[in-house]
Amino acid sequence: MLNVAAQVAYGNLVKVYLSTLKDAKGQDLNKYTCAYYNNLLCLPFFMITFFIWGEQNSIVDKTTTISAWGWCIIIFTCACGYFLATTGFGLQKLVSATTFLVVNNMVKIANILLGMMFLNDRFTSSLAAFGCVVSLGAGVWYSYEQNKINQQPVPKESNSSDAEDDTKPSPGNKV
Repeated sequence: MLNVAAQVAYGNLVKVYLSTLKDAKGQDLNKYTCAYYNNLLCLPFFMITFFIWGEQNSIVDKTTTISAWGWCIIIFTCACGYFLATTGFGLQKLVSATTFLVVNNMVKIANILLGMMFLNDRFTSSLAAFGCVVSLGAGVWYSYEQNKINQQPVPKESNSSDAEDDTKPSPGNKV
């Protein structure tokens, strides 16, 4: 439950900041700037966990044993992560925080399914499988309801100038 609360708080906080913060020139933050600050703000937490788990003791040994192909995979993974972050921030600017969280959760389910297909992952229980089905169903239901809302005709708003014109006498009418 803490993870869910943190995810909702993060999604809403990012949406608020994306729509209110400006850069030094007074322009909206772009998705690249947002990715930069997101990574910068994560560094302290990364460093804390790095030292808590004692990674500093083995980092030199591990990095010297990585092959050239391994470094290519690492660089490719970093590039994919960067593009994923920038497209995520771009999406967050376009949709509501709720829609973004639903998309985010649907992607997590897709990742589970890809892990099952390509990495031979298995559900640890039928309850876990049921949870994925419920999550997918909720995402589809949300999308269906949003689509219904978006397809409703937009009611015509009464123009305040039209209302004022009705109260003014016309040139041919006597008051």
